[in-house]
Amino acid sequence: MKLLSKYNRIYLSASIVVFLITGIGYYFVISFALIHQLNHSLKDKLTEIKTYAQSHNALLPITNTRNQIIFYFPTNNPPTKASFSNIPEYVKEEKEIIQFRQLKSIISVNGHRYEVFIREPETETEDLIQLILVITCIIAAFFLLLLFVINRLSFQNIWKPFQHTLAQIQCFNLSTQNEITIQPTDITEFESLNNAVISMSGKVNKEYLSLKNFTENASHEMQTPLAILNARLDLLIQNENISESEIGQLQEMYQAVNRLTRLNKSLLLLTKIENRQFSETETIQLDQIIEEKIVQFGDQMKVREITIEKEIQPVALKMNHHLADIVVNNLISNAIRHNCENGTIKISLNNEEMTISNTGPFGNVDHNNIFKRFQKGRNSEGLGLGLAIVKQICDQYDFIIRYTFENNLHVFRIVF
Repeated sequence: MKLLSKYNRIYLSASIVVFLITGIGYYFVISFALIHQLNHSLKDKLTEIKTYAQSHNALLPITNTRNQIIFYFPTNNPPTKASFSNIPEYVKEEKEIIQFRQLKSIISVNGHRYEVFIREPETETEDLIQLILVITCIIAAFFLLLLFVINRLSFQNIWKPFQHTLAQIQCFNLSTQNEITIQPTDITEFESLNNAVISMSGKVNKEYLSLKNFTENASHEMQTPLAILNARLDLLIQNENISESEIGQLQEMYQAVNRLTRLNKSLLLLTKIENRQFSETETIQLDQIIEEKIVQFGDQMKVREITIEKEIQPVALKMNHHLADIVVNNLISNAIRHNCENGTIKISLNNEEMTISNTGPFGNVDHNNIFKRFQKGRNSEGLGLGLAIVKQICDQYDFIIRYTFENNLHVFRIVF
């Protein structure tokens, strides 16, 4: 959820709650004020009746109207203080039950006592309250809508520098060495963020260049002495004056140098993949790459009498051709290396996934660390980097690679 949407949701929710609480309180305040005014009107009428009785020794003549009704009833009860109550009564003229506000009191007139009932309808009070509430709700709704629009427009303008900085961070790429540009802002927090982002990107670019130069220089410098060692070992092996034991030692040295050369190339390749130096992409036909690799590894499979079963459909992917070639090459070579004599390799490919499985003993695989660097099976002559490179490439393209052991087969499945 976007920050602006979350803020508006919280702000509007809080505003609605505040308006509801305020509206309820407002309703009771208005009701109390109007009832108090109605009580005051009834008291004024009672005072008028008492004043008339004192001056004329008679009850005030009844002139009932729609808005006021007066009753007199003789009583023997002593005079009491006026009391108020709400009386519902059916009114024929209105054909409905109407709520009346009633004042009851006992007065003495010319030696006689009378109960006085004065009633006034509350309909006008209720109508007035309803009208006030409707107007208040309309004003509140308009106020909330206006605040929402103002907040949305103002926040969009306020957050423009942040959105620009965020877009720059999302587009930041070490391989292209693009610089992050910022928009001027008078907001302190955004200015601090921009300064931190510029400082961070500068340090990251500097460290990336240093690491890139180091790995390239180290790899280049190592190639020369390794090439010299290979050449000298070739000459020594061809020398007729050395003994068989010395030839065996030279062959071990030769294998160690070759291993070191391959290790150097693999580590350099991993570093380049991690630094996303293979950023060029194109539409590649993965099925064609697989067919080419099957032909290339044909002699190795023939020597070990490994049969291959394939179910390959045409699949086009958007990725770097060199990296796609490495993935297929490493998985097939891994399936050959860890296979058994007279074994089987199964390859299937469709638009959803690629699966390469092979026969082989179950106990020589560490399921938890199989894609980590320098992890290899027992009695394996590999470097332990092939599957780590495959995993790194899959991560770069958001592919999912899984290993399982199913039906006596080691299964590597890549989900596109």
